[in-house]
Amino acid sequence: MCRSTVRRLGYFVPFAVLAGVTTTIACGLISTWNPDTPPAIWIIYQMLYGLRGMGLQMGIIACQSAVTSAESPSVIAFLFFAENLVSAVFTIAGGAVFTQTLQRRVAILAPSVSPRAALASGGGAEAVRSLLPSGSPELPGLLLAFSDAVIAVYYLLMSLGVVSFGLAWAMGWVDIRKKTARENELRQD
Repeated sequence: MCRSTVRRLGYFVPFAVLAGVTTTIACGLISTWNPDTPPAIWIIYQMLYGLRGMGLQMGIIACQSAVTSAESPSVIAFLFFAENLVSAVFTIAGGAVFTQTLQRRVAILAPSVSPRAALASGGGAEAVRSLLPSGSPELPGLLLAFSDAVIAVYYLLMSLGVVSFGLAWAMGWVDIRKKTARENELRQD
């Protein structure tokens, strides 16, 4: 949907900027969650977070507008490589942030639970609750420790949203309609 809108308007930078803004705002809102946050809030914030998808194709559009048709496949292949590499690096970084935060917070908020057992539980609601006996006074602390670990990961994502917002402005205000018209003329000749 955004790709066709970009082709009609001619500029991709506003969509890339908006993706960075919505990512940052949504991650900031998600970081306010706690174990008692109602499902309606989860849904609304995640829908807002989903709007970041409008920026996914903007890098491809920017590359296609900056290079010739012959260079486009190589540039797009490199772009996909870079996207996957960055995703892999930040998946590992997010996992490290989650692990370190969870271990630190479990030791403080639920001292009778082994941090290793908390990590081994996998984070599922039933698995986490089964780490302590039903009605344990430490259960709210354990749930808060998991919540804090997830929030720490969203802080990392929020910082990436700020970086993408800044980098989006550097993409250059290029009217892609001019290149498309020029390519159509060349094809007709």
